[in-house]
Amino acid sequence: MEKIMHILKSKKGISILCCILFLIVFLMFLLIRNKFTQDIPEETTTEQETTTEPETTTEPETTTEPETTTEPETTTEPETTTVYINDTPGTGEGSRYGYMTCDTIGLSCSVFLGDSSSILRKGAGQSLATLMPGYGGLIMIGAHNNSYFNCLQYISIGNVITIETDYGTFHYQVISTEIRDVTGLSAYDFMTDHEQLLLYTCYPFDTLSHTDYRFLVHADLMSGPAVE
Repeated sequence: MEKIMHILKSKKGISILCCILFLIVFLMFLLIRNKFTQDIPEETTTEQETTTEPETTTEPETTTEPETTTEPETTTEPETTTVYINDTPGTGEGSRYGYMTCDTIGLSCSVFLGDSSSILRKGAGQSLATLMPGYGGLIMIGAHNNSYFNCLQYISIGNVITIETDYGTFHYQVISTEIRDVTGLSAYDFMTDHEQLLLYTCYPFDTLSHTDYRFLVHADLMSGPAVE
């Protein structure tokens, strides 16, 4: 006991005693603090309810296509047109007034008024003693047998010959062909009561000089405007 009292009276003893007292005080502080925190009621945290608005579903708009009404097709019969004389081209000799074709035999050439040698070098020439297309009479057109009308040797009944003019397009259907003597004037009906196309050329074909015979093609008007 004396030994313990001696230690406590020394400086080292005092330091130890102070540490012990400090620990005791610190432990008491911790006990009091824990007791105090246990007595405090825990705060209740109420989370705010989150109200989620229901999603609004927008239905797609329905597009109604307009009803299409298809009217029945009506077939209109072609009307007969009339061309007046003032609308037709000039009638001077050498004038080019049309273009003649026949796809079946490869016929394709210009048509001029007059049948002189200079005209027949450029295409087919119409006799000035006959009428132009659309006038309701005889149309007499000739060309060389070794050039523009060489293809007439292949023509057949039923073939269609077309003459295009500035005042309308005319179609003629072949009704017959024949070979005549050049002096046989009965083959040319200048007083015909209907419009008829008469094509003529020297025969035999491919000859290089004038012959005594003519190859003739007769064709009646199928369609085209009337000229008044």
